[in-house]
Amino acid sequence: MLNEKTNNNRWKLYSFLLILLSVVLNLKRWGSFPSFIDIYYHLSAAEGFNKAGGYVVQSFWEYAPIGRLHVYPPFIHTVILLLYKLKLPFLLAARLIEFTIFPLLLFTIWYVIKRVFYERLAFFSVLAAISTYAFYLSVSTFIPASIALLFGMAALLAIEKNKAVSASLLLCLSLYSQAGVSWFICLALFIYGFLNKRKLKICLISIISALLLASPLFVHQFRALEYVDLRDIRENLYLEINILIYLTAAAGLFFSLRKKGNYYFFVSLLIAMVPFLGYYKYRYICGQGMIGLIFLSALALDSFYRTVSQKAVKGEVGKVAVYTFFTAVLFLFLIFSPTIYHFREQTGLLGVNSTYANFLKARKEIIRPNETSIHFPESWKKASTIIKENFEKGDIIYSNQPYIAGVVSVYSGHATSTAMLSEIKPLEEFDAPGSSKIIVWFKRPDNKPDKELALLIKKHRLEPVGETDILYIFKNPISSAKETIKKAFLPTWLMFFILFAITAVIIWDLRSGKKKMGHS
Repeated sequence: MLNEKTNNNRWKLYSFLLILLSVVLNLKRWGSFPSFIDIYYHLSAAEGFNKAGGYVVQSFWEYAPIGRLHVYPPFIHTVILLLYKLKLPFLLAARLIEFTIFPLLLFTIWYVIKRVFYERLAFFSVLAAISTYAFYLSVSTFIPASIALLFGMAALLAIEKNKAVSASLLLCLSLYSQAGVSWFICLALFIYGFLNKRKLKICLISIISALLLASPLFVHQFRALEYVDLRDIRENLYLEINILIYLTAAAGLFFSLRKKGNYYFFVSLLIAMVPFLGYYKYRYICGQGMIGLIFLSALALDSFYRTVSQKAVKGEVGKVAVYTFFTAVLFLFLIFSPTIYHFREQTGLLGVNSTYANFLKARKEIIRPNETSIHFPESWKKASTIIKENFEKGDIIYSNQPYIAGVVSVYSGHATSTAMLSEIKPLEEFDAPGSSKIIVWFKRPDNKPDKELALLIKKHRLEPVGETDILYIFKNPISSAKETIKKAFLPTWLMFFILFAITAVIIWDLRSGKKKMGHS
């Protein structure tokens, strides 16, 4: 173990206080969970699994009645389904997942860094991570990517303990969680193995084993290539650069290259993010992909703190200098965290932009695309009640806003003829509104006449059945199409068995033998 054990309990306490702060901040947001649109897609998929009795390879709950290939990695859907089987309603399960994911990732960062390196560096890593509001938002809204990162961090710990079995399984779970971040982690570990030769063998074994275990998913995804319709990602319209993180990360890169060994992992994360910048700019400049920058920033802060502390021990500076440095770092990162932002054509500077400050602000200079909540339970519940009173089981929903159809689908249990994530096309072209009995129409915010709605009413002879504050609900008397539930590829009990078996093997492998860390 590295010789950095001074005041471990103090640094552990500081880290726990920061993690507790993230919990308290999330409690303030509890009323808006589940907030972001993506989680409703995962709830919809989990409901589809529940209807089919297990994991299905064709999504019948979207683009109904035609459907499309379901290629999204199934880990989060399995977890939601498990929580549902434990008697938690789908929406409560989603709220708990959104509430816990950021504190859980902070805890994972702290635990892995303090085991692989040392306690003080773990504290500065948690501080850098919690200070960056864009990182907080990305972690809290893009849940599968955060889960993939969490498993990736745990895989690093397994590699440093020379546990190839658990490292392989953790990387496999990462690959079954989300496609982008999991490949980013695999690439980072591949680079790390070549930079730190002592870890090359176990890195290669872990990556190859994980890829083989995940190959059934890859084969299925390969089948869907002809249906892929990649388009610009709206999240890339908004970018943030946390000035303190990026500046200190530049210094941290110097320290990492000088220290070598385990510290090459931070460099590897930095290099691995580059290929992903072409498509997922937001996710890798100010989201999960900036984890390498966070660690490099923490390494710089730790090195600066060590220098000031050593000077104090030698009597070159007073102890007050150590306290002043520590307090200044806390205030700069935890309170201020100045950030350069770019939103569409607008570029500017946010002088006070920490996670903590954003929770306290009554008015914000800008509203991020993934910051606003669509949690309007009264409206969604009212729409669901209207649908249950006027429509039959199996009737299909259409909406002028696909995500509105998805949310109403989650509340009412009906399939939709649209899709929330539209990167995968339907198995064949079809008339979506014509195939739908239920038409849920999002009202114009300006209250002007809606020509598109008027044309649809005329074409399909739509009959009004109710409305909420934001929605009109119509019946399409012409449509007779129904949701067609597909047979599960893997039954629910087998999905849960595989998940529990993998978890048991990981725990057994990590706890077996000598707990020897592979420091270099």
